Amino acid sequence: MKLKFPRIKIFQLVSSLKYISYIMAVAIVVIFSLLGLFLYQYFYQTIAQSEEIVLLKQEVAPDILDDDKVKKVLNRLDLKESTSTVPLAVNNPFKEQKKSSVQNSTINNNATSTQN
Repeated sequence: MKLKFPRIKIFQLVSSLKYISYIMAVAIVVIFSLLGLFLYQYFYQTIAQSEEIVLLKQEVAPDILDDDKVKKVLNRLDLKESTSTVPLAVNNPFKEQKKSSVQNSTINNNATSTQN
């Protein structure tokens, strides 16, 4: 029994090396594109935003607010929120009402509407 070793074909080796320059060129373009994207996002945009913040700080709140008026408004808002009126007798929507009281109320409503 003989062992068969695969022959190395020189033509296949040359043909695979023929495209190595194209593969390397594409790889270099992809690497530089990713590097440019990284630099743009993490350096250029950060610097531009910090310059914008410096410009906006000069324009923010040139007017001085009156503290007394602000406190009055806040106190009135607190009073408005704390003094909400809740009706004492709230009908329970889950409790069944007597039919006779419902019929009596509709009769009374009809009587008052005909009198007007």
